[in-house]
Amino acid sequence: MQYDDGQLDLLPALPEAWPDGQLTGVRIPGKNQLDIIWHAGCLKKVKLTGPLSNDTRVRINNQTVTTIKHLIQKGVVVRTS
Repeated sequence: MQYDDGQLDLLPALPEAWPDGQLTGVRIPGKNQLDIIWHAGCLKKVKLTGPLSNDTRVRINNQTVTTIKHLIQKGVVVRTS
């Protein structure tokens, strides 16, 4: 997971040896915290706590570029306060 220049990169360098897994309590700038779950190398769920903008760009597995708002609509991202 990386956060740079207003873009959040999720699973940018996931090793093939870790096809399934999760990270909890990952901190990113601005008092934000993420919990991430992936399966078969694909992002399944993100719990986002904090004020990160819904317009923040997100790149997944170095390929898909979207926004947090779009991932919320698809049910991938869940926001908590």
